[in-house]
Amino acid sequence: MRTLGASEGSFDSGDGCRNVTNILDFGQVGYEASSSGYGGYGAYNFDSGANYPFVGDGAIGALVNSYAYGWYHAVGSCPHLELAVAVNNYHECPFGGACSISQAGSWWGSLISNIRSYLASAGESGKITVRAADDAEAGWDCYATSSNVQVTGAFLSGYNSNNPSSADLLDFGDAAAGSSCGYVSSTGTYLAGPAWSQTQIYEAAYGQTADYPFPEAYYSGQISDWYDVYVNVGYMNFFGTLSQYPRGGYSPDQASTNFYNTLKPVDSTLVLESSSDSVYQ
Repeated sequence: MRTLGASEGSFDSGDGCRNVTNILDFGQVGYEASSSGYGGYGAYNFDSGANYPFVGDGAIGALVNSYAYGWYHAVGSCPHLELAVAVNNYHECPFGGACSISQAGSWWGSLISNIRSYLASAGESGKITVRAADDAEAGWDCYATSSNVQVTGAFLSGYNSNNPSSADLLDFGDAAAGSSCGYVSSTGTYLAGPAWSQTQIYEAAYGQTADYPFPEAYYSGQISDWYDVYVNVGYMNFFGTLSQYPRGGYSPDQASTNFYNTLKPVDSTLVLESSSDSVYQ
């Protein structure tokens, strides 16, 4: 991760003195009793060739610190890095059992606080601001079960209940209300659940103290979804926009411009702080 951070830092150093947002997405919220520290919580990462290995929150913290060190020592006096440490809501707690999505969110708050403290002690926090993040997709886990027990909402509530460093949590998912979704029961069975409502999209993105939307804006339809939530439910302060170019859709500048032009008529104060095109997996 230090090499990756240094590579990104070298690139960002030549891109002018401006804020940079990088998202380190560590994967699927999970739990392994054998994992030490942070209650056994962590994430199953994206390396399918290694059978989606589990990485505990403690190991995730060490990886983030290493990335930050590489980035910090590869740039000059600027730019400033907004570093989002992320998981996603794909089938959270996939094996059921002792895994609690709410507890996973709470431990994530402790992890983010500890990362921030470490970077401050290393003298790196002046150029790096660490935030939490969640790729909350409406087509993955439901917001809540049919009996109104929170699923994706539980992770966000857990984080907001234990956020000692008052770090923002960026929702870099979609706003596809009405998409079919499911969730994993306590016995590890995957069950169909109620589709997300626009109100639940809003609650996930902006409904709790730490939450800010950093919406996927790959295509015009995704921007329209966020527009609909904004006008039908309520005001949101958008942190920025996310694209996936060149894997398809808008470039970062196109995503930001098109999002801005769509929302500006209903939000005269709209300011987008960042546009990102990199989600490291």
